[in-house]
Amino acid sequence: MRQQVGALPIRGTGDELRVLLVTSRETQRWIIPKGWRMRGRSNAEAAAQEAFEEAGVRGKVRTKPIGRYKYAKRLSGGVEDCKITTYLLEVTDELDAFPEMADRNRSWFTLEQAIEFADDEGLRDILRELEPKLQEMRAGERKAARKRAKAVDGTVSSAKRSRGKARPSDEAQVETAGPEADGGPTPSGDVALASPLTPEPGPVDAVAGPDSDIPAVETPARKRRPGKAGGGKSASGKAGKAKVTAGKADKVKPTAGKADKADKADKADKMKAAAGKADKIKVAAGKAGRAGAASAKAALRKAARKTLGAASPAASPQAAE
Repeated sequence: MRQQVGALPIRGTGDELRVLLVTSRETQRWIIPKGWRMRGRSNAEAAAQEAFEEAGVRGKVRTKPIGRYKYAKRLSGGVEDCKITTYLLEVTDELDAFPEMADRNRSWFTLEQAIEFADDEGLRDILRELEPKLQEMRAGERKAARKRAKAVDGTVSSAKRSRGKARPSDEAQVETAGPEADGGPTPSGDVALASPLTPEPGPVDAVAGPDSDIPAVETPARKRRPGKAGGGKSASGKAGKAKVTAGKADKVKPTAGKADKADKADKADKMKAAAGKADKIKVAAGKAGRAGAASAKAALRKAARKTLGAASPAASPQAAE
């Protein structure tokens, strides 16, 4: 028995439910779009392709079959039995032009009309069971949607409780933490939400609003506990920086001592040089003094000789006579 795939196009719900049937090429019987399986495509995708080619409709195809039935297919060599695996197609677009529009007619029927006009008995059986299957399918979808919403709400509630619950360690932390721990972020136990549609819970301080009977209580600022994540790391980082700074200061002290020694030695050298210059000046002054005294003595001797020469009798005119 050869295998084929078929699409059952529908639209609407309840009393508005409609089923699309097409006519066969040769005998003009009312059937559903169907054809052979396609390589590289799933059976559901192949059924959706047949719905486009034979009926000109597109939409959401269900991956789980809605039913199976058998029929006798007329071929050039005779008649061959085929088994049709049928997939539900919820139509979203109906095209005016499609590949087999010249060979087929299409029409929307109510469920009762589709059961009456469908040519294959197996297809009629699927149509008879269509409405309860649709109700079961959509009830399952609503249940799954509520379950997802409940899971999201539970996650949000858990996050709110996690943020609003008073932890005993917080009170002890306020009493024991030192002033150096102020201002740092408190380690958080918040739950990371995976859904981008989940609203972020408000702060705990906003619980008692102006319309509430509960008096607003000012929440004491949390102080970071030393040694914990965030606060401990910050304190240890500051201590490490202080150690580095102290090490640099220790290195600078010997250098300053050396500089002081060098400065003192330089000053001593300058003082020695100045003293040497002063000694040289004194020597020079002494030499100048001795030279001046010798010169003065020579001048005195010279003046004395002149004076003695003038007073000598040989130099007088009377003495010559």
